[in-house]
Amino acid sequence: MANPIPSAASGHTITSPRLVIRTARPADGEALVAYWTNPANFPWEAEKDLTLDKMLARIDKWAKATEAGKSAFMVIVLRETDEIIGFGGFNNLPYTRPLGGEPIWRMTLKENTEEGAVLVADIGISIDHRYQRKGYAREAICAQAEYGFETLGCAYAHLDTAKDNEPLRSLMRDLGIKEGEGDGGEAVDNAAFVYAGRSYNYDFDKAAWEEIKNYIKRRGRWPL
Repeated sequence: MANPIPSAASGHTITSPRLVIRTARPADGEALVAYWTNPANFPWEAEKDLTLDKMLARIDKWAKATEAGKSAFMVIVLRETDEIIGFGGFNNLPYTRPLGGEPIWRMTLKENTEEGAVLVADIGISIDHRYQRKGYAREAICAQAEYGFETLGCAYAHLDTAKDNEPLRSLMRDLGIKEGEGDGGEAVDNAAFVYAGRSYNYDFDKAAWEEIKNYIKRRGRWPL
């Protein structure tokens, strides 16, 4: 049986040298509307009909999911200016079987009370186009992985991205994180990661993360 996620009633906050990654607040609403409706920020179509009221309802929904330990959607903020420059956190905090027994796109959800179930950090990352190529995505991914392993007690981390998202794929290669291509199929019933079959996937347990960290540090590129 896996341990439950530490209480997140007040949200999560991750601090790195240049960033604060924290649970979204109602005061972030206008900035998030501007972020999500700007097509320059995404390799896919931006939202067109997002209003402040809709965004505030979404922030409230995120807060409830965070408190329940189901996910942790967070904003990425520059420490120096308090400006929101991205969006990240944990798209999902599922329990699954341990990593390695089967392809990630065939992983199914488990209850935390089930024998052998482990907690997973499903990492998300998106940076405002004006702040890309400045190392912020690298810093955010590393900070979120550290938080997932050290604070939340996750057994492994997962990140997936669309097959045409070359900037993120390039970053993950530079970090030394192995890429696995999905089989192109639809999600299985009760899938833990519904987009994994149609994505490139990056999965690593804590031992592998320590090796990745050492690789990054040897190259003088560790951001934390």
